[in-house]
Amino acid sequence: MGSESKEVRLAQQSRIVARCEEWKATLTERGITGKTAARNPTLRKLQADVRRARRRIAAMEAAAAHVKSVIEKGEEVKVKPEKKAAAKKGADKKAAGAAKPDKPAKAPKKK
Repeated sequence: MGSESKEVRLAQQSRIVARCEEWKATLTERGITGKTAARNPTLRKLQADVRRARRRIAAMEAAAAHVKSVIEKGEEVKVKPEKKAAAKKGADKKAAGAAKPDKPAKAPKKK
């Protein structure tokens, strides 16, 4: 689920919900119901995917509402200074990690 488009996320969510319902029907046909069906790993994964999609859609809506309210006030959308500093530190660490030489290989132990 790497898309940032709300429409794509909604389509993904509907596909996941459909797969979840199909799997529930399959389990019911096999005679698996109740707590046993609730413990089924495939069903649990599909339900987790549905929750994840719903959370992402809600976050996208919240972000859009925030941007809209800021624009209505006539202000610019600002990034908090902590986030800028954290992003800069992360980039510095990656650059520093790439510059470090590899550790020399250890000599094998003698018996």
